[in-house]
Amino acid sequence: MAWQDRLTGLPNRNYLLDCLYKAVQRNRIHTLLLIDIRRFKDINDLMGYEQGDKALTTLASQLNSICLPYGYPCARISSNEFAVLAYSDGRHLSFFTQPLCDSLRRAIDSIYPGHRLSLAIGIAKSLDVDTYSGNSHWQLANELLNNADLALMRAKQAPVTKDSIDTFKTEYEQEAQQRRRLRDELKAHLIDPYQDALYVAFQPIISADPHRLGCEALVHWHHPEYGPINPEFIVNVAEESGLGQCLGKWILQQVHQALNTEWQSINTHIDIAVNLSDSFFNESLIADVITIFAKHPEQRKQLIFEVTETMTIDDIGRFSLLMNQLRDVGIRIALDDFGTGWSSMAVLNHLSFDKVKVKVDRSFVTGMADITRQQVLVDTICHMAHQLGIHVIAEGVETREQLTSLQQMGVDEFQGYFFAKPLSAIDFYAFCIDYLNQKNVLPPK
Repeated sequence: MAWQDRLTGLPNRNYLLDCLYKAVQRNRIHTLLLIDIRRFKDINDLMGYEQGDKALTTLASQLNSICLPYGYPCARISSNEFAVLAYSDGRHLSFFTQPLCDSLRRAIDSIYPGHRLSLAIGIAKSLDVDTYSGNSHWQLANELLNNADLALMRAKQAPVTKDSIDTFKTEYEQEAQQRRRLRDELKAHLIDPYQDALYVAFQPIISADPHRLGCEALVHWHHPEYGPINPEFIVNVAEESGLGQCLGKWILQQVHQALNTEWQSINTHIDIAVNLSDSFFNESLIADVITIFAKHPEQRKQLIFEVTETMTIDDIGRFSLLMNQLRDVGIRIALDDFGTGWSSMAVLNHLSFDKVKVKVDRSFVTGMADITRQQVLVDTICHMAHQLGIHVIAEGVETREQLTSLQQMGVDEFQGYFFAKPLSAIDFYAFCIDYLNQKNVLPPK
């Protein structure tokens, strides 16, 4: 029982670690493969846990039948993650990995033919582990497991619509060390009221209304060693380290401060969009908003919370309840990156949004004036959204030609470097003054 997974009958994580330990101890060349079934939660959610267990058992049986002829141990090491220990140097492992992928792919398609599930495989070779480091055999075994896990994380960064394989490289560990350092520093910055490395910048969002101006609040970090850090990377580090909610509260505090200091004389003209990370969109969010804006409750009506499709589909019922609670205190909700996921239409059908944001890729907009298919796509999104009473925002606008094309298609609001890059609070104030004095910065359609 200590060595076996009760559901699938495969060996478990303890058995795998023991095999790794013995391979290191005997100085046997080996390669570790970690296999993740991506979006496996869909089976449990849509078909029930009984079907999910049946799917895992089927996949385990298939995996075992592939490994058995080679004498490679395989194991189930977590809910939807499996492992294979191949006694090979990994340089010519395609003879095994390709049939492995093909076989598991067929099994997945037979279980769930909608093609929503995909494989991610991370590979780590014992030859890449420094056996002269002085580490014990157990430490070397765990190092290989860590390397495979880092490779798997990279594989899972590929689009979820296709299978992906990644092999560990030494820079992956360096990047992991960097992330751990940034995690510790981020935690310290969020509780230090005097730090100035972490700050919020505001990118203007333009509409045809000459009396109102929007912006998106984006967290920035100018690191003394790594330089400017991408806002999305900061959010990812916060989520991985359990700081997502803390970071979200900090951003809201910076927005409240800007409204009541730098922007005080014009703050009634400004709407602020805030991206919500997964962990920040929970039942305590309402209390956080009410507390932060306790002295200025009317300013809650100027907040627009942006959420992604992946945040909504995990539990639409719970998400709908939270949306209604936010609306009760005056906050609007926007669906970010509309059209990039599998279920955007279903999400719009079940949830009521105030705005949708279409991410305009540079190549997409650059060719939009010439490619009818792209024009039809944007035009259709605008028409559909307007029929539902939803405003459309296009982000990534960089040229006047792009702006004109998007205007003609009915886009309501625009964001991008054509207007301005993200600005400090005081620079955004200056931008607002110029905008409000001009009365309208949008050229005629």
